[in-house]
Amino acid sequence: MDGRILYYNPHTGQGKLILRSQEKLTFSADLWEDFDVMPSAGKVVDCRIEKGQLVAIKALSFENELDSVELKAQPQAPKQQTDTTQTSQKSATNSVSGQQPTFSVSETIQNYFKPIESFIGKPPEVLNTSKQLDFFRVERFLMTAYNDLKGLDATLHNHADVKKILEDIRQLQKAYRTLESRLDAPKLAFEMIFLRSQPEYLQFIRYNEQCLNRISILSKMEESLFPDIQAKEEELKLIPLDQLEERQALEKELKSLRRYYVDTIHENAQIYEELSSMEDLKAIYTQRFLSEFLSKLMKVGGKYMETLRGILNYRAYEFDQLIWRHAEQSRTIREFLHSAQIDGEYSTLTFLRYYLKTLNQDKLNKEQKELVKLEEYLESLEKSK
Repeated sequence: MDGRILYYNPHTGQGKLILRSQEKLTFSADLWEDFDVMPSAGKVVDCRIEKGQLVAIKALSFENELDSVELKAQPQAPKQQTDTTQTSQKSATNSVSGQQPTFSVSETIQNYFKPIESFIGKPPEVLNTSKQLDFFRVERFLMTAYNDLKGLDATLHNHADVKKILEDIRQLQKAYRTLESRLDAPKLAFEMIFLRSQPEYLQFIRYNEQCLNRISILSKMEESLFPDIQAKEEELKLIPLDQLEERQALEKELKSLRRYYVDTIHENAQIYEELSSMEDLKAIYTQRFLSEFLSKLMKVGGKYMETLRGILNYRAYEFDQLIWRHAEQSRTIREFLHSAQIDGEYSTLTFLRYYLKTLNQDKLNKEQKELVKLEEYLESLEKSK
């Protein structure tokens, strides 16, 4: 169900949202399931509710967020729109040069990492254990081995511990890749994490959207009014001067159209002028805060990436041990390994050695050469035990 965040306190991680049904609910950062963005007032969210309880919240796309607040202006008479347009213009174009953001750089970064921090929890002891496999080095072949084993015995995937660790790895990878993408695209990170956390920035871009939509509407109105006026003028020329009543009625209609046309042009020009004179809040905030933001983001983000990678390495080790422990208990898999003359302990290293023996060593492609390096890596771990 869709909802909108009414407010959110980055210091406490507590907030309140309202659903489309108008029901208001409180929430905490622990329920936030989106590593791409963080909670903020005004953000449109997707709420998962189970048995009447709010169990998860995720941000909708920015485009959906804009659509949901119905930013597009409706075509109304320009004269009626002028006062409200000017009022919104005055509020949106106050000088922003010296304006301070609602949330500081530190607050937005801290708020962004709350879901990841909650997901990781207390830095686990597994980071200090030697029971680790370099996840990103072994990932491809480890999953190949698992899928091959599952192909031999489909019940391998039915074990609850296998399903759980696969889901843990998927979530860890998602968090790691999302964070990596933010650090690799600093300007995008600044937009998503810092700028879009500021209510005044959202108001700024929404106001721009309103202006552009209104300009589009007014321009279409100009285009449609001009030929109508020309047609009426030609029609007036054809009415004899002695048909006074008919001429007066048409002249009154023509006068109204001309006034309407002039008002449309005037309002369009006003909005153009307003847009051209507005200070660019994004440019101002970028100049003032980008350097500080990137410095803190890289420092804090680097630590979280190191932690996530350490946990992934341990989960890779656990997963490797787990699938082969279950494989050893499977009669179907045991019979296959025996018939294929695969000797040695039940492990990814044993399976990798078997696979490499089936290849022509003189014609290895790039990926296969990487598997040779993987074999050397796994053997070095065996020796270090």
